[in-house]
Amino acid sequence: MMGPTQSPPQQTPSSLTQDHRVNAVCEEFEKAWRADAGPRIEAFLEKAGASDVGDILRELIALEVELRRGRGESPSPEEYLRRFTGWDEEVSGAFSSCSSLPAKTTITLRDTRSATAPPFPGVGMRIGDYEVLGEISRGGMGVVFRARHVHLKRLVALKMVLSGPLATPTDVRRFMAEAQAAASLDHENIVTIHEVGEYLGYPFFTMRLVEGGNLSAHLDRLRDEPHAAARLVARVARAVDFAHRQGFIHRDLKPGNILIDERGSPHVIDFGVAKRAGAESGLTLHGAAVGTPSYMAPEQARGRPGEVTIAADIHGLGAVLYELLTGRPPFRGPTVNDTIIQVLEMEPVPPRKLNPSAPRALEMIALKCLEKKAERRYGSAAELAEDLDRYLRGEPVEAARIGPSGQVARLVRRQPDLAARLFGVGGVLAFTQLNYLVGRNMDLKRHLEVSAVEFLWLALSPLLWWLERHDGGSERARTVWIAADIAFATACIAVLDAGGTPYVGGYTLLIATSGLWSRVRLVWLTTIISIVGFLLLAYPRPAAPTFHPNVIVVLLATTGYVVAQQVRRFQALSAYHDQRPVP
Repeated sequence: MMGPTQSPPQQTPSSLTQDHRVNAVCEEFEKAWRADAGPRIEAFLEKAGASDVGDILRELIALEVELRRGRGESPSPEEYLRRFTGWDEEVSGAFSSCSSLPAKTTITLRDTRSATAPPFPGVGMRIGDYEVLGEISRGGMGVVFRARHVHLKRLVALKMVLSGPLATPTDVRRFMAEAQAAASLDHENIVTIHEVGEYLGYPFFTMRLVEGGNLSAHLDRLRDEPHAAARLVARVARAVDFAHRQGFIHRDLKPGNILIDERGSPHVIDFGVAKRAGAESGLTLHGAAVGTPSYMAPEQARGRPGEVTIAADIHGLGAVLYELLTGRPPFRGPTVNDTIIQVLEMEPVPPRKLNPSAPRALEMIALKCLEKKAERRYGSAAELAEDLDRYLRGEPVEAARIGPSGQVARLVRRQPDLAARLFGVGGVLAFTQLNYLVGRNMDLKRHLEVSAVEFLWLALSPLLWWLERHDGGSERARTVWIAADIAFATACIAVLDAGGTPYVGGYTLLIATSGLWSRVRLVWLTTIISIVGFLLLAYPRPAAPTFHPNVIVVLLATTGYVVAQQVRRFQALSAYHDQRPVP
C-alpha cells in the first residue's frame, strides 16, 4: 500500500510509447483478473516506472471498477481513497472517467437528430475524453477510430455512427444493440466494451484496441498452416458457443469480424446484427436477409429471421474455416443476388480442389458446417470445437462421411445446370430404349439414329459444362451450350419426324432453362435459335392440316418474352440492394 508521505510524481504529456506501456500493464492485469488469479493493483504498480505510476494507477482503478461492476459489485471512490492515500486526483479521475456497462444494461440515447449534421470527427479531434489518433476501418453504418483516453492514457478502438444526428432510429438502436450485446459477453475471445457515449449527436462506444488487424489480413499465412487455422477456429467457436449460451446469435461471422491480437489470439467483434436466440430482433424487416452474402446460411438468405438459430453461426464458422483452407469464401458471385443463389442452391467447391494440401479431415469439418439443412450441421459451436480438437490430436473426426445418395444430392446442388442435362437427357435415352424394346413400333434404323443423337447429347454435356466453367461462366460459353442443346433437340425431333407433335414443347423448356442464368440477352438469343430450329423442321415438308407452324412460333416468342421479363424483374430487385461488391 502506498503511504501518506508519498506524493504523485509530476505528470508530463505521455508519448505514444508511454501509452503502449500503460496499455500493456492494463492488458496483463485484465488477463489475470479474468483467469481468477486475484491480481492486486499494488503489485502491478511496483513494476511501473516513476513517470508511469500515476497514469497506470488511474487506468488500473478504472479497469478494476469496470470488472467488479461486471460481477455485480458496487465499488465506491471512498474504498480506493483509503487504499491509495495521497492519490486523490488519480482515484477521482478514474471514477469520473470510467463509465462501465454492467451486463444487461439498457442503453438509451436522447434524440439529437437535426436537419444538418455537425462535421464528422477526424484525426486529432476530441470526442469527449478521447483523442482520435487515426482511422482503423469504415463500414456502411459506422467508422472505427484508434483513440486515446486523455486522462487514463488508455488506447482504445472507438466506433461511431457515420450519419450521427441524421441517423434513423433503427440505425441508432442497432448500433446501441451491438454495444449492449458485447457488454453482456465477458469472454477472453470477445472484444469487451469500455464506455458508451454521444458526441454532438454522434453515438459512439469504445472497446479494447486489438492491434493485429482482422483475420482477412492473415489468410495467406494460415492457408499453409492448417493446424494453426484449426486452433484459431476452435477458439472462435468456443467464444461463439459462450455467446449462444448467453442467448445471443451473431449472424455475421466472417474473417472481417474476427480480430487477431499481437499474440495471435482471435477476438470476435461486431454484434450489430446479433439477435436473442428464439426472439425476433425488432431491428430487421421481415424478408430482409441479415448478414454478409458470401458467409450467410441458407435460412438467412431466404430473409426469414424467425428461422435463424445458432445453426446459422455454425455455418458462418464453417465459412471462416473454408476461407482459411482455400483463400476464398465458399460462395462468391459477381453480384449479391448471384451469391445468394449460390448460397441457396449450390454446394461449395470441396476445399481440396482449390488447395490440394488442405487436410481431408478439415475439409470434412468445413463441409459439415456448410450443409444446406441446419439439422445436418454440428449441434453446437462447442461440438465443432471438439471435432477440431480431435483433428489437432490426430484422432478421427466426427464429421460424418456422406453416402452415395448424399454424394448425388451434392452433385445436383453443386452443378444444377449439368445435373439437369445428365438426368434429363439420360432419362430420355433410357425411355427411348424401353419404348423400343416394349413397343417394337419403330424400325431399327430410326431407333439407332435417335439413340445416337441422344447419346452424343448426353456425352457432350459434361464437356460443354467444363468449357463454360473454364471460360469463367461467360455469356459466350453459355450461348454455345444452349445452342448445342437446341441443335441436339432439333436433331432428335427431325429423326423422329415429329415436327408437328408435342415434342416441339422441348423448345419452350429450353427457353425457360436459359432464364436460370439471369441474362436477358441470353433468353432472347435462345428464343431466336429455338424458332429457327423449329422452322427448319416445319417448312421443308407440307404441314398437316391441324398443324400451324405460325402458332408455335408465336408461342415460343411469347415464352421468351415472359422469361425475359422475369429475368429483368430479378435484375431490378438485384439493383435495389446490390450497392456494393460482394465481400
